[in-house]
Amino acid sequence: MNNKLRIVALELKILKAQAEIKELESRQGKRFKPELNGTYFKALGTGKVSGFKYRNDEVDLEYYNNFNYYETKALATKAARDMKRNNAIIMACLMVDPDFVPDYLSGNQKHYSFQCQNGEMSVHPRWVMTKAYACNYGPSVSTREKWEEAAALLKEWGIE
Repeated sequence: MNNKLRIVALELKILKAQAEIKELESRQGKRFKPELNGTYFKALGTGKVSGFKYRNDEVDLEYYNNFNYYETKALATKAARDMKRNNAIIMACLMVDPDFVPDYLSGNQKHYSFQCQNGEMSVHPRWVMTKAYACNYGPSVSTREKWEEAAALLKEWGIE
């Protein structure tokens, strides 16, 4: 009798695990959006993270449409760190080359952007669109000299 109870308990665990797998598979590729009065987290401009109750109002929609909407505090904390770095790159590029408008789609315009590889800044002098969609959108400047200026600002600001 004891073995039968154990078998039933294990079968229940299997059913529960299968239901959890099915639920996770259904969420795959879908952005998180809490239910009404559920909690989500946002990376604040100050680098801090705050939790919010979802009320399906304009503010919630603004955060969602700006891709600043996270299921956990840990994810929002990672986002805050990355946002600070990205904002610094954007600011440096705009400070040294404020009138430059990159043409990402044609693949014909030479421009310089920043990409982090192994924790170091590196220059990519030519951006090329491929059929595999292996493109690098991001803040960029028109010349290598301006890239060097922006890189110097980032170094001065402690952004690596």
